[in-house]
Amino acid sequence: MNKLSNFFDNWEELLNDKGRKPAIDFAYTSVFRMNNDFHRNAYRFYDMYKGHARMGKRSLTIRNVEEIRKYFVEESGIADIISRKVGVDFVLHPMKSETFLYNLTPDVKVQKNIDNWHYDYMPFVFVYMVEKDDNGSGKLILDLGKEKKEINLSVGEGIFMQGSMIRHLAQRCEKGKRTTLVLSFLPKDVTMVDNTHVTKGMCPYHEGENLHEQYLEYKRERIDRLSKMKNNLRDTIQRERSDIFKSWL
Repeated sequence: MNKLSNFFDNWEELLNDKGRKPAIDFAYTSVFRMNNDFHRNAYRFYDMYKGHARMGKRSLTIRNVEEIRKYFVEESGIADIISRKVGVDFVLHPMKSETFLYNLTPDVKVQKNIDNWHYDYMPFVFVYMVEKDDNGSGKLILDLGKEKKEINLSVGEGIFMQGSMIRHLAQRCEKGKRTTLVLSFLPKDVTMVDNTHVTKGMCPYHEGENLHEQYLEYKRERIDRLSKMKNNLRDTIQRERSDIFKSWL
């Protein structure tokens, strides 16, 4: 596992383009291969829905298919795999439009790269290679401050990273197609820093996704959970004080 502190001095003060700081001292994992069942389903869904791909401001993507989202959340086991690799419990992002997307290859006349240099507006991402016609190109490039790291994923391989804090670029293949699956994650612990960043009117991919409405609902749910924890903690503290008081009786 590669930490932010391996590449950045004072990593705690590192800022992305939105002025946000890292949630944890983590940059990216080494490349790892997923099992055959995961790949079979990842490709099957891509093949079923590739005709639904739409070009947005950022890239050519498949998004907002409930059947796909449900599989990755409920059946794939990917959150457990990621959690074991990083040593932190992660869950797939609950915003329905953001749990997954497939990044396809746009017409070169429309966009040179699959996705240009950017920070993710989701906290953590798993990038998985679904199909690739030219294994010598189509790299993922990570900007690690003093160096650029080239990640050359083969079909069936993936990498997990704190995409909100590592600027990166997805190159197109020099020949043929390159399709990746991108799954968005956040720490399961609601008290940890959440670097999800959505603003009103934001629409980087498909029109009509209502991302801001989804974001507000998501944030309200987090506040509700934190409020319950606060109340439980207050009650626990009161019981401890009561125990001390009773000890003097």
